Amino acid sequence: MVTAALCLALAEGCGGDITGLAADGSLTAARLDSLMALPTGVYVEARTTIQAPPESVWTVFSDFNRWRAWDPSVLRTQTTEGDALEWGLHFTQTYATRPVEVTVRNVIVRLVPGREVVWKGAVFGLHILRATAFQRTEDGQTEVVSRERMAGPLAYLFRDRLQAEAQRAAQRALNGLRAFCEAHRPAVPPPAPSQAPDTTVADTMVVKDTTAVTNDEW
Repeated sequence: MVTAALCLALAEGCGGDITGLAADGSLTAARLDSLMALPTGVYVEARTTIQAPPESVWTVFSDFNRWRAWDPSVLRTQTTEGDALEWGLHFTQTYATRPVEVTVRNVIVRLVPGREVVWKGAVFGLHILRATAFQRTEDGQTEVVSRERMAGPLAYLFRDRLQAEAQRAAQRALNGLRAFCEAHRPAVPPPAPSQAPDTTVADTMVVKDTTAVTNDEW
């Protein structure tokens, strides 16, 4: 019975191809969604709305030095390649789990600055794919959605426990991010005094909008 369970667990862990993901830019949004939608392993999703613009939230989230300030589960985050999130970056996170600390090795496999970051991690044969997305709401706030997929023998043998603990940790992290961002919102500068337009310039200038975003970003 134990052998059969382990075989099934191993097969389940490989079925999602989470372990095969490389930091080669191949993880498209569609591929990410397909992996997150797998019927096997552990899946958790958490979300929150932060009363701050996406630019401010991303600045906090993407700074490794601030993680301990808002995520109570993280003891330390380390990287030898810099302090900011970037595609292909390798880093480790050490979590305060019981009965021992757990250090997860990660690599960023998808990055759309200011909008989404995805990394894969591994620890004790457990393979983890975590995606965090940031979207501006109609009233200028930020909706943050965290999705996480775990695969491998541990995800099969201890599914219920991992599911419950991962769900609590994910929501606790987002709640902490919300509290930190809202407590450290930058002061809004006073509006600039109105000025009469310079007609000699306005009548002769043509401004071209070149800020359109292409579909290649998604």
